[in-house]
Parts: sequence; C-alpha cells; structure tokens
Amino acid sequence: MVAMSGAPATVQARLDALAAGDRERADALLAEDVVLRIPAKSSLAGVHNGRDEVARALAALDALTSPGEMLEYTRFSSQERVMLFYEHHLGGAVARSAVIHRATDGLITEIDVLSGYVDDVARAPLRR
Repeated sequence: MVAMSGAPATVQARLDALAAGDRERADALLAEDVVLRIPAKSSLAGVHNGRDEVARALAALDALTSPGEMLEYTRFSSQERVMLFYEHHLGGAVARSAVIHRATDGLITEIDVLSGYVDDVARAPLRR
C-alpha cells in the first residue's frame, strides 16, 4: 500500500479525527483562513471564512445530518484536492453530495459542499 501525502493525507487525518470523536484535532487541520462554501438551498448556505466560523458551520452541518447514515462511495484526489462523494440515508430519503477539499502544507484551505439536499435529508420522516 502506498502512503498518502498532500491533500489526501490531510483530509484523511481530519476524517479519522472526526470518526474518533476528536473535533478539536479535526478542527486543528483547518487553516486559519479556511473558506467553506455551501450552496444556496441549505439553511447554512453561504461563504464561511476563518477556522472558528468554518468549524462552527461544519459542526452545525454534522448536527443537521447526524440522525442518518452517511456512506462515502467514491473518492478522487490529487496532491492538492480531494473530492469525496457521499450517499446519505435518512428514513426513506437518499441524497447524494460531493465535498471538495483543498489542502496546502498539511492544512485544509477550502471546502466546497456540492449538494442542495442537506436540509431535505434532515427533514425526511424517519421510518420506524
């Protein structure tokens, strides 16, 4: 197996920290001047700037989608970018999204969420 470096290693380190429940370690991988862009359909829509604001927006996004199951199903990467494709299952609803991360020098500098379905998934009725 080839060791990851560049953006793939940085993004994977953040995902590993989140999976371990260590948001502080995950947020430390965000650059001080990181930019997060979320599409207009979401209640979190807009451009979020700076580590603290982006960390809050990402935590809110996680809370919005946390009742369901998020499955990564494809990943494309280069040394500078990682694009993750997700399928989110909540009740009977399924939404697909892509998230592009850009990283430099071991820190994530930009995140683009390419999905208009975040709120739709969060409002989907739960199947009991």
